[in-house]
Amino acid sequence: MNDTDSPIKVTHDDVSWIASLVTIGCILGALFGGIFSDCFGRKKTIIFASIVFCSGWICIARADTLEKILIGRVLTGLASGSYSSAVQVYLCEVTSPSIRGVSGALPTLMVSLGILCIYCIGSISEWQTAAYVCSFFPIFVLVYTLCLPESPVWLIAKGRQPEALRSLAWLRNDREEAEQECMRLQYLKERLQGKISLRKSCSRFTELSVLKPLGIGIAMFFFQQFSGIYPIIFYATLIFNYANNWLNDSLQTIALGFIRAFATFVALFLVKFFPRKTLLIVSGLMMSFSTGILGGYFYLREEMAGDTGNSTEFSKQIVVELNSQSLEWVPLACLLLYIASFSFGIGVIPW
Repeated sequence: MNDTDSPIKVTHDDVSWIASLVTIGCILGALFGGIFSDCFGRKKTIIFASIVFCSGWICIARADTLEKILIGRVLTGLASGSYSSAVQVYLCEVTSPSIRGVSGALPTLMVSLGILCIYCIGSISEWQTAAYVCSFFPIFVLVYTLCLPESPVWLIAKGRQPEALRSLAWLRNDREEAEQECMRLQYLKERLQGKISLRKSCSRFTELSVLKPLGIGIAMFFFQQFSGIYPIIFYATLIFNYANNWLNDSLQTIALGFIRAFATFVALFLVKFFPRKTLLIVSGLMMSFSTGILGGYFYLREEMAGDTGNSTEFSKQIVVELNSQSLEWVPLACLLLYIASFSFGIGVIPW
């Protein structure tokens, strides 16, 4: 879209809006997706989000103005946010407790594979073609979801026990186990029925036993979202273009996507053998180290390009020392380390 022959001319501010509007849609999608999921079911929410997702990509592919692209980005953000809330809950409710930890990380792995796919498609085709290709994936999700049963937990909550039993029988492939689990869910519902009110639910947020894990969870996701991962994903090609090294910008971006997908896959096994706290600490330290080196590299490169007037004698000496060195590999190495560190720690564990 930044090319001179692009049918839609955009400025740097326009590119920022295109990149950021999807996250605004995600916020709204996660909020309304959760409400929709509770009212109409996880399955229907995923189906509806798939339709919105497909519509958003088609809107982008057929766009002839900037406004239509922005609308498409908002729609894909809404659908993505709805997916994130409904899919995670659905997975937790249909999987066995023994594999719930691994299954909880699967959506992150799928997101990584999706990013890798769009990096590859974008490197060999125009953005319109890439948008058309992306519009087919929600259709696959829609068709696949139609073949799945509704969440048994949601069905029990709505008083639809026979359907919940059929759903569990299909999921567990064992009628006896399904009946036992259905009875357990029904018992839990009856035990809690009448004991939970809006006032009691709100009053629980004043209890330390609730505030502690809630605060930890909010902090984890805050640091995850504000770690810089999405600006790097959205602007990866532009960063490599600015770095101006010997490798093709698209190839470097694809390498970034591959490392994220691979590291996320490795994380599925790491979380079973290493303490989560240790992985988070290592992940955070390596992310800080890599972004610090990357920031220092670009700062010194600006110094090499010309004195900004704020240079210290120490920085000038470093510039003289590094001027004769070939450091074009630094941006790629730093971003690969950053993406890998994010993917095996803070990118997976909070979920």
